[in-house]
Amino acid sequence: MDRLESAVKSQLDEMTAKNKVASPKKVVQKPIAKTAPEKTTPEKQAPPVKKEVIKKPQKEKQPPATDTPARYHTVQPNETLYRIGLKYGISVDRLKELNQITGNTIKAGQKLRVSP
Repeated sequence: MDRLESAVKSQLDEMTAKNKVASPKKVVQKPIAKTAPEKTTPEKQAPPVKKEVIKKPQKEKQPPATDTPARYHTVQPNETLYRIGLKYGISVDRLKELNQITGNTIKAGQKLRVSP
């Protein structure tokens, strides 16, 4: 322990001498002075960046088709609600809702409403 203590003391003495500190026990930390931010001159300022807003073309909203008749599909053998939905661009859930179907079973020859 004595060797460690003497090594630390010699390092402390060396540091106090290099940093021009009178005594390590009397070290007082001074507050750091705050400096004002550097003002930029017109030569240092970057030119303003123009932001270009690109708007996506909006699809025209069509009013709900109230005067167009509903479309129907007659179920063919081995057809599924999913396949019919793909054909007409409608979800299986919407097909079920339009036709008051609770399960997934449909029969060939059944007439299904495929548009409102």
